[in-house]
Amino acid sequence: MTIAIATLILTIVVETGLALLIARSPLVRVPAKRLWIDTPLINLASHPIATLLFRSGIVSFATAEWMVFAVEVVLYRTVTRASWAQAIVLSAILNGATVLLALSLAG
Repeated sequence: MTIAIATLILTIVVETGLALLIARSPLVRVPAKRLWIDTPLINLASHPIATLLFRSGIVSFATAEWMVFAVEVVLYRTVTRASWAQAIVLSAILNGATVLLALSLAG
């Protein structure tokens, strides 16, 4: 298993689990049933592209993460029918968690 696949799987597991935990919070309020399916699909759409851009040296880690955040806001808004505010909060929390995890694992 390559590092890219391992990080994708870890991202999906962490972000989906966290999404389900915060689904009913007042700032998010997106049905957990939607997030159970939509979060892995959204990660499958954004993560490989960001990984490719970062690993090939086209963009920095920070730029790749900002791009993922922006793309996922639009995807959460479109796919889950969350409001813009809900999509921003959801993307910020989920991506913030996996960025912190990546930085802590990187040393």
